Amino acid sequence: MLKRRTRNNSKPPLVSVYNGRNFLGRIFDRGAAGFECFDRNEVLLGIVFDQRDAHDAFDRLMLGEDDPSF
Repeated sequence: MLKRRTRNNSKPPLVSVYNGRNFLGRIFDRGAAGFECFDRNEVLLGIVFDQRDAHDAFDRLMLGEDDPSF
């Protein structure tokens, strides 16, 4: 009996965020629960429901501010 291989076309559960060579943090895709954003020190920046909002969570870090407000 032959088993067919299937490709896993799902989105990666984790994305690293960089500004040039500077590591800013990570975004975890939690499916229907949204996206969790963590800074480089693993501090939770927030939980958002849109991919664009997840990337926007790092805007203040790119500007040199340490505490983005949600």
